[in-house]
Amino acid sequence: MKEQSNMLDNVKEKLLQASTDTTSQEAREAIFKDIQNTLKGFDAIASATKYNDQTLLQESQTNQAPSSSQTFQVGTQESDTSNSTSIQSNTLGVGLNDLVTNSPDSFTAEDASDYLSKVDDAIGVLNNYRAELGSTQNELASTGRNTISQEIQTRAAQSELSGANIAQEIATFDKQNVLSQVGAYTQSQFNITQQSVMRLLT
Repeated sequence: MKEQSNMLDNVKEKLLQASTDTTSQEAREAIFKDIQNTLKGFDAIASATKYNDQTLLQESQTNQAPSSSQTFQVGTQESDTSNSTSIQSNTLGVGLNDLVTNSPDSFTAEDASDYLSKVDDAIGVLNNYRAELGSTQNELASTGRNTISQEIQTRAAQSELSGANIAQEIATFDKQNVLSQVGAYTQSQFNITQQSVMRLLT
């Protein structure tokens, strides 16, 4: 999509050249043909961009309709999902299809000027798609780092538990508990004896 964005910048630059009155009609037609070739490359990217046999920027290799929305698992629970919107990153989806189909013979400076705003709109649509995918990508990357961190902490805790002698730890705890109770009992007996002695002295 970054390459598609570069293509639209190139189309805008050529339209600026074609919209100038000092450009001859013959040169304007040549510029228009160049623009059409660039936009065909734009569509070729949309049809060829695939991952795991899924076309990402349109419905399919031959269908320019919007792609299906994607659901990504971002956590360990069934509800931990993230959804990306459907994308139609081709000339039809960004509103430049007529630039591809029009005849270069009737292309005027006024036409070139009119198309400038359409290209600006197309760049805006493409930027929205890129922002959407970038947001989803960042969320997946963050989830991946968090999952790795949790796995490391879980493995560390498991290692400590498996290395500890549980029976010995329980025995030590019981011993300390008994000693604590004996100490409390001894202290209470001492207090009673001390009070008895004080009563006898008084």
